[in-house]
Amino acid sequence: MVGQSQGAWISAFIAVTRPDLVKGLVLVDSASLTLPEGGLNHANVAQRHHEIFLPNTMFLEGLKPDAESVVRLLHTMVHDMASVPDDFIAYGIGRAKHWLPIWEDPWRAFWADGGVRNRQQYLLDGVHLREHLHKLKSAPLIIWGKDTVKGMQSGIDLFSSLPDSELHIFDKANHFLWIDQPERFNRSVGSFLISRT
Repeated sequence: MVGQSQGAWISAFIAVTRPDLVKGLVLVDSASLTLPEGGLNHANVAQRHHEIFLPNTMFLEGLKPDAESVVRLLHTMVHDMASVPDDFIAYGIGRAKHWLPIWEDPWRAFWADGGVRNRQQYLLDGVHLREHLHKLKSAPLIIWGKDTVKGMQSGIDLFSSLPDSELHIFDKANHFLWIDQPERFNRSVGSFLISRT
């Protein structure tokens, strides 16, 4: 199972609660797994995250379902916009046209409490999921972008807390490192998961 960002929390949750379903686990650039106490105000979060998003949120003010907004959002998550194919931007515009009118107000309300609800959603049995990761059936592969807007130290801390895990740090890679380094990402994930089956 492979999960990126909040998807890594979901993947880890499944691996902890249903270990019979997961033979290999890859956790990719996930603040959701690493920042429970201070949330996005934690010192491990990259300074430019605080410069881009509203304080202690993942909310960008003024997003619209157009190319300019999609490019602005992607620019916060990729190392080099030249690596983003035009069809991916077009797909993003289509998704924004569908989802922005539905989710803009609830998304804004979700972050209105300074990130308290965001931190609470990552609890399992009253503690952050990362406190349960020692229950994993096998050690995961952790992949992090060296230039991630989420902060690289979080990935190093996650790796340090999981004996026998592997850590791959991709140079010239931000939060969406699978866009920044697709061949390397696929090679790393593929070889790791093959070794687990």
